[in-house]
Parts: sequence; C-alpha cells; structure tokens
Amino acid sequence: MVLVAVSKDKRRQTYMNVEQSAKEVEQVSQIYAEKFGIERDATWFVLKLQEEVGELTQSYLMLSGRARAKGKTSEEIQAELRKEVADVFCQTLLLAKFYHLMFRLKGSTRTSNVMFCLPEKGG
Repeated sequence: MVLVAVSKDKRRQTYMNVEQSAKEVEQVSQIYAEKFGIERDATWFVLKLQEEVGELTQSYLMLSGRARAKGKTSEEIQAELRKEVADVFCQTLLLAKFYHLMFRLKGSTRTSNVMFCLPEKGG
C-alpha cells in the first residue's frame, strides 16, 4: 500500500510504502517495549492508541484556542500537532498489524498500491 501526501497546489507529492512503514514502526515499537519491559498485548495496543489520540486532541484544542497554549507559540503547537498525527498514524499501523488487518479499496482484491491523499506539512 502506498500513502500519497499532496500539497494544496498539487505540485509536490510524497510517496510512502505503508506496509514497509508498518514494519519499521513495528521494529521501533519492539525495541521500546523491550527497553521499558512493556508487554504489547491487545489491551496495550488499544490503550496506547487512545493515549495518542488524547495527545492529538490536546494539541488540536491548543491550536484552536480551546485550551491553554502553555506558553507555546502557534508554530510550536502546529509542530506538536503534526507529531501527534504521526503518532496516531503509527499506533494505528501497529494495531492493524497486531490484528492482521489489511487495507484495501472497497471492492478491490489487491492490497498493494492503495493510495490515500493527505496534506503535506505547510500544504
């Protein structure tokens, strides 16, 4: 599966192999779990995703002015929001991998070359 980030002006495209990224995220997660003695079971995958969604929500609320900025600039909050979106994405990949979920287009039998469009940083 390929993830495509397209800028608003449609000039820049960034391609990412989601299956390869999932493998890389899995490796990092395994190292983290070993280092801190974490058992990555079904409960951990779901609760960790919930934690990351909470952090994303906090960043969004700060950016939208619905929560205190805690002395951070708008640029710092935007950077934090991008980081939290990435964390949620990575944790979602881990959860999907744990449950052996495959991503495919509706009605398609292919699991490769599926494309999603997301805005690029600053796009």
